[in-house]
Amino acid sequence: MPRIINVKGFIIPQEYEWAYAWMGYPYTTAAMVTKALQQANGEDVEVHINSYGGSTYVGSEIYTAIKDYKGKVLNKIVGLAASAASIVAMAAECLISPTGEMMIHCASTGNEGNYRSMDDTSQMLQVTDRTLVNAYVLKTGKSAEEIKSLMDAETWLTPQQALELKLVDKIMFVEDGQLDSTVQLQPVAALHEGFIVPNTDIVNELIKCGNVDAFKEKFMKGFNGQYVPVATLDIDENEKGVQKMTVNEFKEKHPELFNQITNEAKEQGANEERSRIQAIESIAASIPRNLIEDAKYNNPIDAKELAFVAAQDAAKKGQQFLDNLKSDSTSSNVEKVDAEAELSKEESEAEEANALAAAMNKDSRRVR
Repeated sequence: MPRIINVKGFIIPQEYEWAYAWMGYPYTTAAMVTKALQQANGEDVEVHINSYGGSTYVGSEIYTAIKDYKGKVLNKIVGLAASAASIVAMAAECLISPTGEMMIHCASTGNEGNYRSMDDTSQMLQVTDRTLVNAYVLKTGKSAEEIKSLMDAETWLTPQQALELKLVDKIMFVEDGQLDSTVQLQPVAALHEGFIVPNTDIVNELIKCGNVDAFKEKFMKGFNGQYVPVATLDIDENEKGVQKMTVNEFKEKHPELFNQITNEAKEQGANEERSRIQAIESIAASIPRNLIEDAKYNNPIDAKELAFVAAQDAAKKGQQFLDNLKSDSTSSNVEKVDAEAELSKEESEAEEANALAAAMNKDSRRVR
């Protein structure tokens, strides 16, 4: 039983893996394929291809790894082998599903700058195209000029056409003569609108941000009570200006990312609420229960705010106590009681004399 190695989704550099994984987009890196080949260790291998393509350099690395493998490799196009994925298909004997497709075209990239920069980019792309031609020529035996003309036209191929051009070796499950090639090769203008791939605008912005937290900070700051993003998403779309995406549009175009962000926000909210309740309980012993319950459920506040409210409540009760004490004092007429009348001068002198006599009588040092 051969080992199965999948080349699915986008063919991407390994440094972008985290972004595609977070988005939930299928992807393949050269490291994934080379590791699988190492683990196969010379055993028979089947490479199942269903990919939109991606980086030509990563596609080249995968192509080289398969060509260099010491065991037997059989490529199977089970869906689509487009762009860089078609280069991978050229690395070994290749079968295609009766419902499969192949697309070959010239390399493309984005650039900005003056005319020298544009000239340099054009030269780079022409070199890339010429190296890609090599893979098709080695597989088919056709001339470089014939292959280049197919690439220039961005050619989409049925299984029959791919077989006729020797880009594949056999159509799976089909005997010779069962299928006829009735579709003429056409330029991209007639077919390319049907080429549907997941929208990569979001993942490109995610990569620009550098990490998930930075992406959320830039685009997902606001959450309403249900933790649904309320901020708009601004994306520079092919230098045509800024596209403002509403929440509903974002949800419709990127339901998986929308649900993931929503679920993460719910989880974060639940954790924060749990921490808030625990903090309140940690100071509950010194605070009236009615304030605790109110802070938890009726008027939610954190432990610091509750401590302040409790201090205010205690101060209010203290002032009330003083006010009540003053009121009771007033009601008892205690403030109206006269002070003890002062003694007359004669009475005061008599008191002093009596006190002196009493003291002398108690003095043990006095001779009797």
